[in-house]
Amino acid sequence: MHICKKCNYKNQKEELLFCLNCGEILKDEYQDKEFLAENSQKIQNFLSKVEKVSQNSKITAPIKELSKDYEHILEIQNFLKLYEEEFGDEKAISNFIKNTHQFLKRDNSFQIAFVGTIKAGKSTLINAMLKKDYASMNVSPETAVLTKFKYGKEAKMTISFYNANEWEELWQSATKSGSLFKENYEKLQADTQKDKWVNKANIQEDLSKEGLKKYTSSQSAVHYFVKEVEIKFPEFPYEKNIVFVDTPGLDDAVDYRSKVTRDYINRANAVLVCVNSKALTNSELTTILRIFDHTGGKPEKVYVLGTQYDLLNKPLDDWKIQKAEWSKYLSSKDSNEQIRYTPQLAEKNIIPVSGYVALLCELYKQNSLNDEQRENLENTSFKLFRATELDKKLDDLKKFTNVDFIHQKIKDDILDSTQKEIIDDTKKEYKRIHKEIENYFKESAKSLEESYEISKSDTDSLNAKIQKEKENLAELQESQNELENLINEFESESKKMLKELEDEIEKIIEENKR
Repeated sequence: MHICKKCNYKNQKEELLFCLNCGEILKDEYQDKEFLAENSQKIQNFLSKVEKVSQNSKITAPIKELSKDYEHILEIQNFLKLYEEEFGDEKAISNFIKNTHQFLKRDNSFQIAFVGTIKAGKSTLINAMLKKDYASMNVSPETAVLTKFKYGKEAKMTISFYNANEWEELWQSATKSGSLFKENYEKLQADTQKDKWVNKANIQEDLSKEGLKKYTSSQSAVHYFVKEVEIKFPEFPYEKNIVFVDTPGLDDAVDYRSKVTRDYINRANAVLVCVNSKALTNSELTTILRIFDHTGGKPEKVYVLGTQYDLLNKPLDDWKIQKAEWSKYLSSKDSNEQIRYTPQLAEKNIIPVSGYVALLCELYKQNSLNDEQRENLENTSFKLFRATELDKKLDDLKKFTNVDFIHQKIKDDILDSTQKEIIDDTKKEYKRIHKEIENYFKESAKSLEESYEISKSDTDSLNAKIQKEKENLAELQESQNELENLINEFESESKKMLKELEDEIEKIIEENKR
């Protein structure tokens, strides 16, 4: 353990050069002191920025129990953004930032997806549950764009459009499908408007039936380029966190658009499948079984609704026969089979409904029925109860439609447990993101540590080599000194010998002179 002298932080590893808490230099063993001080200052500046951003960043979690998770993810996101800015762009860091961004966009909304085949009464049911006639009820298929309905303080609609890449992918999908998509596209001369809408930023407009039709109707050229429409209005009759999602349908010949619906079915908390109560066709059976698959093995969140229930000859008696038949095809006791209802779940989740009658009841309460609508409601009352006094039979008619019953079932069966699911799912995602980032930086730290050890090893090796050379040089110097001494000694002896020789020669010469 290495305790920082500046901040007293206990750094667990002795090898660290800088304090993990404040960036102060822990070891002074590098030769390049200036480089070491420069990096220490850089780390300290970075940590100061992180602390400052963290103090100024606040976020409100959609659920109180998730507050700490959201705050921590925001801190991580701020750290990653500063890290990217300070130390350069890396693909892994960019991906982590995207993941934290997606996490922080999570909310506690309860998604109810409406799915239906042509003329199944899906839009009428949506209107009945909204208590407004916003969704088109034309007999021809109208809604071709994913449309969301939710609470808002003002009646507004937000329209988002495909970007260039998304449009190209959709167009390729349409080309492969061999469907009527291109034929209708050309008929409406939609290509003349493509450049105006593709890549266009989101727009917001006041909510109106005419405006909604412009962006969502299959009869409008603009709808081809609309990715999604979100409608908010203050009279939204359900909890503020509930969102109705009107899907274009699973049977869209353009696979790109069908995939959008499949994705929403997978994410939805409840799926309402609208099927005409008079018959369950093979195509509709296949669609429902596919929906069971797309719910991630949770058929309990799928409600199969027999729509236009009021049009049966004898609604109460005829429906009993229809429900028994539908249950036979949609349920199974064998858990190894394709995902289906259990017989008990089929009894609970196959429900008759009359969106049209429910909407007429609501319009009657609002005193906005026209003559034809009033006559239709009176005829239904007479057919069911042999009475036409709407004031007396209104509650019975509403009960017959099952619209309020469906919402109550969803609340009882799913909504109350959804918050726990949201909390559990969010905490799992928090742990996943945290672990991925932690592992990345652990691996990076390990790699840097290994590089440091190698560098340190190389430095030690170099120092040892230098020391060895110094020793060799010292030995060489010593040898050289010895050699010089020998040479000096040799020269001295040589001079002495020469002198003695000269003296002897001189002596001989003197003797010969005599």
